[in-house]
Amino acid sequence: MKITLAFRHFMAETYGTFVVVFLGTLTYVMVVSTNPLLALILSAFAYGASYIAMHYTLSHISGAHFNPIITIAAREDGRLTMRQALNYIAAQVIGAIVAGLMIVWIASLSPMITFRVLGFRTLSPLEIPAIPAMILEMFIAFFITYVYLAVSKRRLAPWTGLSVGLMMTMSMIAIGPLTGGHANPARSIATLMFMGTTGLQQVAAYVVAPIVGAMLARWFYKYLKFEDQHDVA
Repeated sequence: MKITLAFRHFMAETYGTFVVVFLGTLTYVMVVSTNPLLALILSAFAYGASYIAMHYTLSHISGAHFNPIITIAAREDGRLTMRQALNYIAAQVIGAIVAGLMIVWIASLSPMITFRVLGFRTLSPLEIPAIPAMILEMFIAFFITYVYLAVSKRRLAPWTGLSVGLMMTMSMIAIGPLTGGHANPARSIATLMFMGTTGLQQVAAYVVAPIVGAMLARWFYKYLKFEDQHDVA
């Protein structure tokens, strides 16, 4: 049986997104009931470290996006065709949803575990309103996307996983108490959908704001960069 390149891309993005969302979210869910602040910090490191590990595991196959905003920015930068981008995004959403289902199942195994993720308004520890939350999510999506675009196309490309992972971690630590620091539509869909009506009502904001941030990052990258000896083809 011949395995196509598109299928390899799909499986790599599905698997990588699953691992990142599963470990990052599960870390938060397992700790939040006893220590919300520690849960946030540990989750930030779990997300970042998981991304780093999976990047160096799968980047040779798909580029290791694991996030629709990176895929959309890569598409706008001419690195993917529209068909490839849709394949990536479908894989990311599926991988994240499977991770969410696994975590909900794990949470159901014990009355001591409650499935809970952060958002804005009543889902935010500081009850931040929707518009400021969207602005903050847009900013951290900008940071993460710009790092990926800039580092991955230079001879520093071997540092892409570490650079993006650290940016993810620091963004979540800084913004997490306000919005949860998602900056990943696939993750947002796969976790907020299990938070009842309140979570479902917030999904659109967590999809739109990061995409806007990613598009701005791509624009900024395009007009700030210049080709030099550090660029790669």
